[in-house]
Amino acid sequence: MTSKQRQILLGAPLAIVPVVFLSVAPWLKSAVGGTVTTWVAAAVSAFVMFYAWYVALSMQRRLDEVQRAGADYAAKWGVTAGQIAFFVLLALPPFQNLVGELVNQPRGKVLLGMTIGAVGVVLLQAIGTVVAHLLWWRARR
Repeated sequence: MTSKQRQILLGAPLAIVPVVFLSVAPWLKSAVGGTVTTWVAAAVSAFVMFYAWYVALSMQRRLDEVQRAGADYAAKWGVTAGQIAFFVLLALPPFQNLVGELVNQPRGKVLLGMTIGAVGVVLLQAIGTVVAHLLWWRARR
């Protein structure tokens, strides 16, 4: 098996699992109800996020020092740049109109919800970073 085939095989669940869930979600909702479907959606989301993290870590094992430094730089600044880009998009009227039209709700309510959600994610990332840093320092002692 070539390296490219191994990468495709390793990344396949990242595409297959969400597609399978989205295809069975209507049936699941009618069979067991909305609450159970919501919990299954949360479990599927957690699986995909953790599996993506596993794939990223397994690919980083094969990097040399320079490639690893580049990956660390990208991880450090890419998250921040993505967060800034999201908040800039929230300030642009065409994006505001788009999100309002997509959910067929007043633009202000949608933007408030998206802003609260984004701030929540940023706060959780900050807390996670602090906890990981504390664990790293504790493990070094």
